[in-house]
Amino acid sequence: MSDSTALVNGREVTITGPQAHPFRCAECSSCFRQHRHAARCCKMGSEDLRSGETRDFCPIFEEAQIVADEVRYEETMRMCHYECSCGESFARIEDAKMCKKCRVYTAEGFCTEVFDRAQDHKVVWSMPARDRSAAPTHEVTPLTHNPFKGLKL
Repeated sequence: MSDSTALVNGREVTITGPQAHPFRCAECSSCFRQHRHAARCCKMGSEDLRSGETRDFCPIFEEAQIVADEVRYEETMRMCHYECSCGESFARIEDAKMCKKCRVYTAEGFCTEVFDRAQDHKVVWSMPARDRSAAPTHEVTPLTHNPFKGLKL
């Protein structure tokens, strides 16, 4: 165990860095990225594993944070009003056209249309039909061998 990890319920938890979860629920010991999330887990409180600071759960504070979250969400949705074929939101048409999620979530395997939610889902870009047939397909090639054959259980 190093300075960047802590032992919680027999497992190591990262408490510094980009993947850190330094806040522990006072009741069940689940770890979270923010005091607020740890405190509302069991509605008891939270502890900062780095400093030992504790906070009690406050329903009034939580309600204010929920309202702030909703305002922030609405602002984001207003800003990112372009929607690609798979439904992902973007701030620019160019970004929506290059959506990587469309590779998985659309039948074509690429973005074919971009809609503007601010204009009642009006189509603002569409891939021409001739380009759709030339787009790469994602065919699955069957395995000719078992890659797990050498593994021992």
